[in-house]
Amino acid sequence: MRTIKSHRGYTEHAIEMANYEIYIEANPDSWRGGFVWSVSFDNRELASGLERSYREAQRTTNKLICHFLCLQ
Repeated sequence: MRTIKSHRGYTEHAIEMANYEIYIEANPDSWRGGFVWSVSFDNRELASGLERSYREAQRTTNKLICHFLCLQ
């Protein structure tokens, strides 16, 4: 896992799993809160979303990766 300090002052986590890249960071919209996430493969974004907690974002992205791997 790489931790990157983004230009907006939020911490972004980049994780690589089975050649898929997962990005999770605090939602820049402080009113709504939560964590935004995205899953990419070969520089293409496959899915993205918003979860209430970092852990929920991890669970969602892990399930998506498993789903994508089963399709191959």
